[in-house]
Amino acid sequence: AVSMSPTIRLLVGSSNPVKLEGARRGVSLGMSNTHVLATPYNAPSNVSEQPFGDCETLAGALNRLKATQAEALRRNNLAQDDAEMFDFVASIEGGCAWRAADGSEGGPKDALACFAWATVQDLKSGVVGRSRSAEFVVPASIAQRVADGEELGPASDAVFGTVDIKRGGGTIGALTNGTLTRAAYYEQPFLLACLPFV
Repeated sequence: AVSMSPTIRLLVGSSNPVKLEGARRGVSLGMSNTHVLATPYNAPSNVSEQPFGDCETLAGALNRLKATQAEALRRNNLAQDDAEMFDFVASIEGGCAWRAADGSEGGPKDALACFAWATVQDLKSGVVGRSRSAEFVVPASIAQRVADGEELGPASDAVFGTVDIKRGGGTIGALTNGTLTRAAYYEQPFLLACLPFV
């Protein structure tokens, strides 16, 4: 007999399809390839449009998570049966940091590094897992536009001649010629954010 694995219902604090897919795939991998049904929710980050540094970026992810948790609990209270109830909530926030040659935080004359913080919360226990993505440095042409006040997505669109890159392959996708898409880049931090639930 084939046993059916349970489905995890996940509310993701973003309406961006790339973040939704990264969360779905990462949480599925983090939960031993359990089927994940991911639902978008446009949660506020309450940080800058372009967060800088780990603290502001993680704060954005945690703010999105808190809003998403409240929405999931609201929806769970209205659910007609257990099959409609959310089990987990998740969020992600992308950020940048100026990196000096020695890796310390620098200023606009230094390299612009990009990364993201992902969070996952078990609604039953309240336990929160979190993980930071790998970091990559963007070309100077993009870094200069960000230094001048643009958000990473629009700066990348201007350099690569794309439209709304952050809802597609992302800056990482353009830089790697599609070898690593933004959704795939987000999988690992979501997977690692699930480790407290193993």
